[in-house]
Order: sequence, then C-alpha cells, then structure tokens
Amino acid sequence: MRSIVALLSICLVLAGPAAAEFEATAPDGRTVILSEDFTWRYKAPAPVAEGVVVDNWNRGACGMTGQAAFTLATGTEVSQLVTWYNWPAGQQSAPASFHDGRGATVLVGQIRRGACDIHQPEWCEGVFDLGRSLPAGSYSLSVTPPRICQNAGSGGQGFLRVTGRAVGSTTPPPPPAATTAGQYLGCFKDEADRDLSVFIMEGPAMSAAVCIAACAAEGYAYAGTQYASHCFCDNDYGRYGSSEACDMPCTGKADEICGGTWANSVYATGR
Repeated sequence: MRSIVALLSICLVLAGPAAAEFEATAPDGRTVILSEDFTWRYKAPAPVAEGVVVDNWNRGACGMTGQAAFTLATGTEVSQLVTWYNWPAGQQSAPASFHDGRGATVLVGQIRRGACDIHQPEWCEGVFDLGRSLPAGSYSLSVTPPRICQNAGSGGQGFLRVTGRAVGSTTPPPPPAATTAGQYLGCFKDEADRDLSVFIMEGPAMSAAVCIAACAAEGYAYAGTQYASHCFCDNDYGRYGSSEACDMPCTGKADEICGGTWANSVYATGR
C-alpha cells in the first residue's frame, strides 16, 4: 500500500461520517479510488455531452438529391440525422432508409418535418431519428422523393447534420446470420417508437404463419407477432434488445405464442 501511495498523487475524499476514500491518479492517467478496507475501483469518467458530430450545411443555393452521405472517424452514438428538405405543401413525413458503407440497409423509416425557413416555408428540416451506436465508417441516408438540398459547398452530397456523441473505437457488428423463411429469431422488446415499424394487420386468426406470409408478400425481411393478434413487419429488428414478455397464445393458434405486451415474437420471412 505504501508503494502505491508513494507513486500516486492522492487526495482525501470523505465518503461518510465513518468512512474515507482516497483518489489516486494511476500512471495511465485514470483515476483510482482506494478505500480504507484496501479495496479499489476505477472512477467512472464523466459522460461526454451530445452535440453535432458532422455538419455540411452552408448558405449556398440548392440543387436537389435523394442521398446524403457522411463518414464517422470514430465510434459514435448517433441520435438524429437532419437534412434540409424541399417539402411538398402539407406533407409532414417522407420515406427514408439508412445504409452502411457497403450499401446494406440498416434501418427503414421516415424523415419528419422540422423547423422551416420563414421566407421559403417549403424548405424545412427533415429529421431522421436513428438512436444507434455506430462504428467508424461511411454511411448514407436516402429519402424519397429526392428533394434534399445539395450544392458545391456540400461536395454534391445532400445537406446533413448528424447529432450524437463520440464513444471511441467500437467493433463493427458481425453480419446477420443467414435466415430461412419461418425461422424464429426470438422475443424482442417494443416501444412507442416501434421496433418493427410497419403495422400490417390484426385479427382473430393470427398465427406466426399468417404474419410471416403477410410481411413476405409486402417484401419485408422480418415479421413480428404481438399482443396475441397483431402483426408488424420491417427490414430490421432488435434495437431495444431481447425480452421475456412473449407469453400470449395466438388468437388463431392457441398452442403457439404471438408475442406479448410490448414484445414481439420475431421471425424471418425469407425475403
């Protein structure tokens, strides 16, 4: 213990009326907390504040494109992507998809209309809620119809502002395992911002087979049954993690489970 004290700079921190802890700076720069009972732990670093991590917006005149690409230099928790979009009158959302550097679709969803230019009210923010941790690499957002502002100042890419916080180097997730039509993938949590974003049907004859067929017919890769009688589809799943709440028998097949309350029984459609 004396050798540790001799090597480290120590300040006394009172932890309570009958206990004391010592803060020490380790050789690698991290802070170590030493207790009177000779136990120790690393002090948790202060959280990194969220901010703008990529921004190519500028004041130049706009042409229009359907894609906005960007590169992350390090692992980043990305909360939102914000484009500058030419909105048709009365439209509040537009179909959008998020892709990795290989062009593979990571998430399918929508941009929603945000703040607008007071002089040109058709030009407004297009906000895409991502909420994901991404490794360093290249990514892109595609929007239909192609009305994202772009110009020479943005390198011909659509205007894009990325908000989030850097979390350092992360290991890219492995590619998804090959799946076959009807393969059960597990029980996964749902929230108000749906994990499987497309509600396709509900009814008294619900079963895994019925839901899988409905989602496959619409071209989706995954199907999820929920609350005994509901069916959802999407090309991505699992962003809220696994669940143990899939416990409701299907309305159309009592010996089979069709999700639960805020929980999806997820299957591959084979598409």
